[in-house]
Amino acid sequence: MPEQTSTTRADTGVWRAFALASIALSMVLGFGLGGGLFVQLAIDDEAGLAWIASAQSHGHVQLYGWAGLMVLGVAIHFIPRLAGARPVARSRATAVLLLMVGGILLRTFASIALASGGSQEEADALLWILLLAVLAECGGVILAVGALARTVGSAVNRNKSAFAAIVPLGLLASASLVVSLLIDVANVGSAIRSGDRILSADGVELAQFVAQYGFLLPIAVAMSARLFPLYVRTPPVTRRGLGLVAGFLAPGVIAGGAGVLLESRILDTIGRLAVAMGVGVSVWVLGLLKPRVVRPRQTRHAATEPLQWFAGTAYFWLLVAMVASLMTVLAEWNVGETTLSPSIQRHAFGAGFVTVLIVGMGQVLLPGFAKTTLISHRLLWISLVLSNIAVTLRVLQATSRISENVPESLGALAGAAGAAALFSLAVNTRIIWTDKRRAARTI
Repeated sequence: MPEQTSTTRADTGVWRAFALASIALSMVLGFGLGGGLFVQLAIDDEAGLAWIASAQSHGHVQLYGWAGLMVLGVAIHFIPRLAGARPVARSRATAVLLLMVGGILLRTFASIALASGGSQEEADALLWILLLAVLAECGGVILAVGALARTVGSAVNRNKSAFAAIVPLGLLASASLVVSLLIDVANVGSAIRSGDRILSADGVELAQFVAQYGFLLPIAVAMSARLFPLYVRTPPVTRRGLGLVAGFLAPGVIAGGAGVLLESRILDTIGRLAVAMGVGVSVWVLGLLKPRVVRPRQTRHAATEPLQWFAGTAYFWLLVAMVASLMTVLAEWNVGETTLSPSIQRHAFGAGFVTVLIVGMGQVLLPGFAKTTLISHRLLWISLVLSNIAVTLRVLQATSRISENVPESLGALAGAAGAAALFSLAVNTRIIWTDKRRAARTI
C-alpha cells in the first residue's frame, strides 16, 4: 500500500509539472511575446531580423511548449492507464520535462540574441548554443516516445477496441513529432554552415507543417474520440472511422511536407487536399454534426453546456484553417484574386483549434487526474469566451494583407486575451497549488 501511495503522488506531480510549464511558457513566450511583437510594430512600424526571430520563437513555443508539453504530460499520465500498463517512471518523465523546457528556453534566447547583432564570433557561439537547444528538445521527445512505446508494448489492453482505435493516430503523431524536431535540427545545421543569423523560413514552415498536421491534429482527433462521447454527448466513434482519418492525414503530411521541401506545387496541393479530406472525415466521424445523445436524468439542453461550445468552436476554427489552406492552394494555381496571409491558417489552427480544445478539455481531464473539481463553472465560460476572443482578434489582424485599415493593436489584444484564457485554465483546474488535505483523502 505505501508503494502505491508513493507512485500516485509522484505521478500526480509529474503531470502537474508538465501542465504548469506548458501554461507558463505560453503565457510569457507564446501569447505574451506574440502580443508584444504587435506593440513594437505599433511603435516603430519596422520588422527587423530580431522581430522575425522573435516571431519564429513565438510560434515554436506555442507548438512545442504550450501544445507539445501539455499533450506529452497528459499522454504520460493517461495512455498507460488506458492501455492497462505500468506508469512511465517518474525519473524518465522528469528528464523529458527538463530537456524540453530547457531546450525551448535556450532556443528562444539563442535565436533572438543571434538576430539582435553582435560580432561574428558571438554569432558562431550562439549558433552552436541554438543547436544544443534543439538537440535537447529532440532528445526529450525521443525519450518520451520511447518510454510510452515500451510501456504500451507490455500493456494488457493494447488490443482492446478503446485503445486500439487510437493507435494509428498515435503512431502518426509520435513519428511526426520526432520528424518535425529533426527538421528543426537540420535547419539549425544549415544556419551553422551558412553563418546565417536567422533560421530559414522554409525550414521553419516545414517543421511547423509536420508538427501541426502530423502531430497535433491526429492527437487532437484521438483525444476527441475518447472524450467527446463522455462529455460532449456525441455518438461513440468507430475504429474504422479513426483509421480512415489516419489514412488521409498520413499521406497528406508526407506529400505536403515534400511539397514544402522540394518547392513542388503539385505535391503541396495533394498534401493540403488530403489533410483537408482528413479534417472533413474527422468532423463526421466524431459526430459533431449529429444530434447529441440523450442520457438518463439529463436535464440541461446541450446548448447550455460550455463543453459543447468548446468542442464546436474548436472544430470551427479547424475548418477555418482548412479553408484558408485551400484558398492558398487556389492562389498558387492562379485561381481567385485574394491571397490570404499564411498567418490566418496558422493561428486559426494553433490559437483556435488547438488552444480552444486544450483549454476546454483540460478542464475535464486535469481535475480528474488530481481527483478534485473545478473551482467555478463560471470560469469555464469565461475561459471559453477569452480563448475565442484571442483567436478571433488574431485572425482579424492577419487580414491586414487584404485590408490596410486593420490596426496592429488587435494582435496585442489577442495575446492578452489568450494569456488570460490560460490563466483561467490554471486557476480553475487548481494546478497552481496542491490541496494537500484533499490529496490525502483521495490517495
